[in-house]
Amino acid sequence: MNKEFEAVIMKRSDDGKFIKQIKLGDSFLSDIKDMSSSIAWLVNQNNKTTMEIKEINWKINSLLSNRIMFNCKGLDFNKLNGELTNKEIDTATRVIEGISDGLYALIDDFNKHRESGDPKVFYDHIVFLIAIYIKIKNSHNIDRILTIAQIEMLDFQFSECITLFNQSISNAISQNNWNYNYNMASAFFGGCYGYMSIQYDNNYLRRCLIEYSEESKEIE
Repeated sequence: MNKEFEAVIMKRSDDGKFIKQIKLGDSFLSDIKDMSSSIAWLVNQNNKTTMEIKEINWKINSLLSNRIMFNCKGLDFNKLNGELTNKEIDTATRVIEGISDGLYALIDDFNKHRESGDPKVFYDHIVFLIAIYIKIKNSHNIDRILTIAQIEMLDFQFSECITLFNQSISNAISQNNWNYNYNMASAFFGGCYGYMSIQYDNNYLRRCLIEYSEESKEIE
């Protein structure tokens, strides 16, 4: 092996004085080279796997959003306080089921720190889910659509989702680390319609915070 490429390890004492040098053999150097190639391959595979996971997550979130939109098209919100057929009740229940799935996906994304892209997309989607939920929850037919336990579960999911979203925004403001690059969350509207994933300042992030106050529940 050419001396220019021979690896030599210099060994020194605690005070920095030279003690001896160790010359690595050709066979060992060859193994290091092979291992380096393997590491590079593993890193590349890891990057590919990470991207594939993001793409799968994007698709799952898109399907959840599509389910909500599809079922909403089968429900006349103006008739919610009137006499609903069994089919309309079933459609309303499926809409709420899609909202619960969407909230669960958002909560999981926030917990796993997958939030990225334009934060206004998250904000608008949460507003979108709440708007639909409130219309159905305030319906005179709510007792035919949801049980009390289901309503409590949805209320908790909304509370958890809003809290985690605000925490993500607050952390991004304090640490200046919101990820604008991979706009996975825009999939909730079937694409990034009207949104641009560009760098915004902290004032923009502050405007994305959801205003709410925590109230203690009185124990009867």
